[in-house]
Amino acid sequence: MEFGNDDDKIKKALKLQKAKNRYMKAHLSIDDEKIFRMSSVEEIIDALIENLKIEYADILMPDQRMGMALPGVAESISPYFGPVEEKRKKDYEKKLQELEKAKFDYINTPGDTVSDFILRKEKETNLYGPDVYEPVGMGRDTYSNLRNNKNKFPKFETCVQLMFAFKIDIEEANLLLKLAGKAFSSKKSDKLVEYFIIHKDYDFLKLNDDLYNLTGKTIGCLR
Repeated sequence: MEFGNDDDKIKKALKLQKAKNRYMKAHLSIDDEKIFRMSSVEEIIDALIENLKIEYADILMPDQRMGMALPGVAESISPYFGPVEEKRKKDYEKKLQELEKAKFDYINTPGDTVSDFILRKEKETNLYGPDVYEPVGMGRDTYSNLRNNKNKFPKFETCVQLMFAFKIDIEEANLLLKLAGKAFSSKKSDKLVEYFIIHKDYDFLKLNDDLYNLTGKTIGCLR
């Protein structure tokens, strides 16, 4: 997993926005759409933190020529830091704090989960168990883990199955993806799913036929 090394790319990759109960949630805009779709918000923030450490490696790693110790390990490092290094150190600490806060707030933000969404849609549609997961080729264990909140951040494709199972509109589809830490991308396959949802065409077999013709892949395991 690789991200850009400049400040602008990090800023584009993560934006903090206000959320329920004055907490913050992470809203991500990642250039690499595959990484964004297949990773959870926590995983992306962790990757950004690792990238940050690489970007500021010059002030974090020992300077063999000067015999420096790691920052925070020995106070003797301070005298070796000039104004430029001190500024970079403060920048690093500020960015690291923001990313760690984003992760903490995202994890601890109260509010709906994918499980809450499923339970609500079950009541609204009066669909339960096999009536939900079988028509879209989802396994019983997969659905059970989602329903019981054991899988908080399902894959994009799993979310698509839920969209078609409950026949939700585009607004609810975007909400479901947000709860899962995902989003529609500009990929043709995503645009195809969006088209079906916007036009309220919930023929899952037809969607898979079109996806196979477009990408050579399908969603779910239909018997």
